[in-house]
Formats: sequence, C-alpha cells, structure tokens
Amino acid sequence: QLSKRVGHLDCVVNEDIVEITGQAKLYLRGTLQV
Repeated sequence: QLSKRVGHLDCVVNEDIVEITGQAKLYLRGTLQV
C-alpha cells in the first residue's frame, strides 16, 4: 500500500486455491486470472 494508511493481509494456499483475507474497505470487486 502506497498511502499513509496501514494494512495487513493474510494469505493461505490450499491446493489450487489461494485465500487472501484482511481488513479493508471495499472499493473494487472482480476476478483475477493468472
């Protein structure tokens, strides 16, 4: 994060699923394909 606000994300890898959790305000919702 490039602003003065702070944040923390947790990442869990479970076979072929990656779960990212944390505290944030929703400003965008979508799907990411890699």
